[in-house]
Amino acid sequence: MAIVEWKDEYSVGVAMIDEDHKELLRLIGELTQAISSDPADAPRLCDALIEHTLAHFNHEEQWFETLNYPQADQHRRMHQKLKQRLVEYRSQLDLAPATGPLALFTDYLAHHITGADRSYGAWLNAQGIH
Repeated sequence: MAIVEWKDEYSVGVAMIDEDHKELLRLIGELTQAISSDPADAPRLCDALIEHTLAHFNHEEQWFETLNYPQADQHRRMHQKLKQRLVEYRSQLDLAPATGPLALFTDYLAHHITGADRSYGAWLNAQGIH
């Protein structure tokens, strides 16, 4: 699996969210490398990825509440799907470290960033948040 690197097209126009997304991609890259070269380190890296993902979603969802984001429920459901995919991947990691399911998660995450998060970012920008 190729490591996904940050591209300007992933920017949602909100610095904190972009930084969180960069860190997610960095952690996915480290996990991908560990699966190939040091599978014993993969569970620790996957746990770090899960922890950062949950913290990132909490940041976004706090803004949903504070600013009354009109698409909050739909966006939360997307977060739930991403969490579920990642937790399912983690549950199988100890048995068979593989990059295939991680690639599916990464693709889904990239689609989420360039779709729903970009829309959310534009909405935040309209609220004066950059």
